[in-house]
Amino acid sequence: MRLRLFLLCCSLPAALLLPSACTRAAPAVEFCSLKVVYQQVEGKVQAGFSFFAIVNDEDGPEDLSEMRLYNDAEGLMWLMTSDNWTVLEDRGKTWVGSKMLAMSEGELLPAGQFRVSIVDKSGDTGETTFGFDTPADSPYRFPSLSVVEGDYSVRSSYPDNYLLMYYQDGSYRSLLKLANLEGTLASLRLPSDVYGLALWADDSGKAVSALTGKSYIRE
Repeated sequence: MRLRLFLLCCSLPAALLLPSACTRAAPAVEFCSLKVVYQQVEGKVQAGFSFFAIVNDEDGPEDLSEMRLYNDAEGLMWLMTSDNWTVLEDRGKTWVGSKMLAMSEGELLPAGQFRVSIVDKSGDTGETTFGFDTPADSPYRFPSLSVVEGDYSVRSSYPDNYLLMYYQDGSYRSLLKLANLEGTLASLRLPSDVYGLALWADDSGKAVSALTGKSYIRE
């Protein structure tokens, strides 16, 4: 079977990883999350897909080298590497993946069975399969984030809303879950090296998310 390869189309550049020595501990994929993502690009809303996996590796995420997501029935494969994926830490779990995966124009992500393979720098591999039902369309209006004179305001019907924080050069820094949809930036206690914000709205139960464009809070 001939596989069509899709390179990562990532709105969030890779997390910075520190080098370390490799051992023979094989990685393991504990859980997978695949979602339809509606993203704001040049004033238009485009549909894409995000994929993240909880990965366990005794040597830490810096020992991982690549991850591949397959839909074998359709001959599709997406490649993510330590040069362009995003690493997130949440409640003691390490999530590895991308906020935006590419499809050919006009194509939708197929439903059915997917397979994910993670490889570490020693060449050891962990693999698992999971099923996914593609949502027909978004049950929510596209959300918005407004930042004006030290205040922020979010319009979102999604149950969970997060701020993505960016460095001055536009690279991704970290994630902050919002307890309130409006307030002052001072109340968020943002780190001093944060220059830009974007809204990540999410409904894990419906497997759908939305990502707004960036709003800059410093020049």
